[in-house]
Amino acid sequence: MALKKLTRLLRGLLCFYCIAFASSKIYNGIEYVPLTAIVSQLNGRCWQIAPEGTAARYIAIIPIDSGSYSLEYSFIPDSNLVIHNNRKLKLPVPALVENNRLYLPAVVAAAIFPELDVPVLSTIETDRSGDTLIVRFLLDPLRAKTNSLLYQARRNSSLEYQLTLGCRIDSGFITQLRLLNLTSSSFFNGIKLDSNTVGTTLLCTFRQPVAETVITRANGLELRIFSMPKRRVTRIMLDPGHGGKDPGALGRLGTEEKNIVLDIARRARDHLKKQGFEVFLTREGDEYVSLADRAEKAVQSQAQVFVSIHANWAENRSACGLETYFLSEAKTDWERAVATRENEVFERELANPFIKKEDPVSLILADLAQHEFLVESSELALRIQESALHLMRPSDRGVKQANFYVLRNIFMPAVLVECGFLSNRQEEQLLRRAEHREKIARAIAEGIVNFVKLYELRLNGNR
Repeated sequence: MALKKLTRLLRGLLCFYCIAFASSKIYNGIEYVPLTAIVSQLNGRCWQIAPEGTAARYIAIIPIDSGSYSLEYSFIPDSNLVIHNNRKLKLPVPALVENNRLYLPAVVAAAIFPELDVPVLSTIETDRSGDTLIVRFLLDPLRAKTNSLLYQARRNSSLEYQLTLGCRIDSGFITQLRLLNLTSSSFFNGIKLDSNTVGTTLLCTFRQPVAETVITRANGLELRIFSMPKRRVTRIMLDPGHGGKDPGALGRLGTEEKNIVLDIARRARDHLKKQGFEVFLTREGDEYVSLADRAEKAVQSQAQVFVSIHANWAENRSACGLETYFLSEAKTDWERAVATRENEVFERELANPFIKKEDPVSLILADLAQHEFLVESSELALRIQESALHLMRPSDRGVKQANFYVLRNIFMPAVLVECGFLSNRQEEQLLRRAEHREKIARAIAEGIVNFVKLYELRLNGNR
């Protein structure tokens, strides 16, 4: 009877490790569990030794009788032999080693280790502290051999949290009702508690993303859950291209790109401010700002969205329309040509011996960091393009991608808008008109606002 009880209790312990920590292995139809997990639960120690000229061994020391006496085990990998307190035992199934970790068959472990009771919960308490909800799991001090309570926390999704405890609840201990008052919280969707001889699992689902923390106590542990403040997008950086000594593209009527895009940026800023955004410009007047400084200004302002505004130019004077770019490798000759023209100023900066050059590693790291926002940048480009089509009905040149230097060190959703072709006489005349520039500014601002609405949902876990 004693052996059956021991086997049942240890089997429950080993199953807890399998379910809660997913650390068991199945080999040839036999369930194996790590020696370290068993020994840790028994308040013991284990280590590996490899004396010169001998096979490696795994040693486990298990204290009993309040530490006045201990049991010693010596395991030989891939062998049926176990040395227990200087006695040789032959096991029916050998131990295995994987990644320097020894695994024992569950049936063998239950046969050779001393009895261990799974801790028993005496109480589950719920409490509130402001907006924080608290669940306390308290052990029964008379029935637990240790005050430590093993647990495993796992976030299944942004709206589901699971806490598995290495303890059990007595039959008849009604806990579900004690947790119902938590569901009255604005962010709780539901809560479920499941307990058996293996362990106890608390599963919480939420209406909105939350944060949580687990605090270990002398007599158990405490789970604290609190709503996360919503992440908001409030800062926008607009980048009117060129400026000062760099006029940008020149129209046949003498129109300079730098003046056109500055006016559009100012108008877009006014529209965005009315929507409650804090808006920055990389240049306020006709001044030259290097591409590196534009990126630095975006970082220093702690902007969350970056839009660079330009006017286009092409050898083909019939080319017309609006196109929006995000940073990626160009796919077409046209995309490469546009990037080459916009990057000309950067090439001139590189030729200046007094300008600090970026090392190749920094450029690679910058590309990797920007890649994090690749999806968001493409969506921002799409929203601006859609708004332009809705408000202006220009020739739709679509969303494109190219390797613009000005976007490379911008670690946020970032795009470059080409507002029309100064090489096209009709579009140049349109760009010279204030009412047309106003439409472009409204389209850019509206596209940003539409993007931010979706982006904030994603930032807060709602996709």
